Amino acid sequence: SYSSAGFRMPALFNYLSDECIDHCDMLQSKEVASLAWSFASIGYFHRPLLGALADSSDEKWGDFDAPSLANMAWAYATAQEDRPGLFEGITNAAICRSDEFTSQGISMLLWSCAASGNVDPRLFESFAARASESLHECNSQYLANIAWAYAVANVDAQSLFGAMFVDVVAEKIDEFDDQGLGQLHQWNIWRKAIAADAVLPPVLEDLCHDRFTHQHLVKSNLQNNVMSELMLMGINPKEEFQTQSGYHLDALVDVDGEQIGLEVDGPHHFVGRNPTGATVLKRRQVSEVDGIRVVSLPYWDLNGWENGRDPSE
Repeated sequence: SYSSAGFRMPALFNYLSDECIDHCDMLQSKEVASLAWSFASIGYFHRPLLGALADSSDEKWGDFDAPSLANMAWAYATAQEDRPGLFEGITNAAICRSDEFTSQGISMLLWSCAASGNVDPRLFESFAARASESLHECNSQYLANIAWAYAVANVDAQSLFGAMFVDVVAEKIDEFDDQGLGQLHQWNIWRKAIAADAVLPPVLEDLCHDRFTHQHLVKSNLQNNVMSELMLMGINPKEEFQTQSGYHLDALVDVDGEQIGLEVDGPHHFVGRNPTGATVLKRRQVSEVDGIRVVSLPYWDLNGWENGRDPSE
């Protein structure tokens, strides 16, 4: 109830979380999923509670119905919890229940698995037919999430992404926000890269490209310090370099005649020490579409730079 009403009181949430930890094994599957979703939906991530809820669900995924599986996947993806075992359990259970998922559930499940980097081709292959059947039930957000998720998974679901998918997108194009149009752009360049028949028509392709390339950019202190150090080393990086496909690289540098993209990757680029789906997709598309090798500079290798630490350390 507090979550649905948007009510926030950290002291209360801390108390409720602490009280729930020792009782997770007593909860029904729907209660587990509801609790995880509720906290995640308000951006409150009590790590010990999330751990207890995950542990209580182990070996019980067959008890979760389709909405609960989608809610669990979304909650743990949103919290950026590094739990491959949890996503494996959700994936196996969801495959057995694929016919029970609504358009919203399909979108939530596939987006969550892709966003968290827990991509099992079996899941995406098994959901292609059900997703195709539900296309006309999808709103713009569901369509964008499904398209983006398959691009991340790199699973060519021809039964899903045919002329009907493009027609449905075209019918609802005015309903997409900038983020959704950006996701469609990533889907479209993926489809073109694999020489798929169904791609966006030129007018929609240009619209999505424009929205994707005009996303707001934020430079971190860590990124600024890395660029300063590169210049002190005699390397003149081209900062915020935009590739032909529309991606922005933190920097482009010339190394012995080779153009290399540098990405200063902070915590939001990872789930644990593994790259998120968005990070995986960017690296792959810049490499395959733009022909630029991308080198990641992860934050754990750069800790202290933002405080002025000598990079030679």
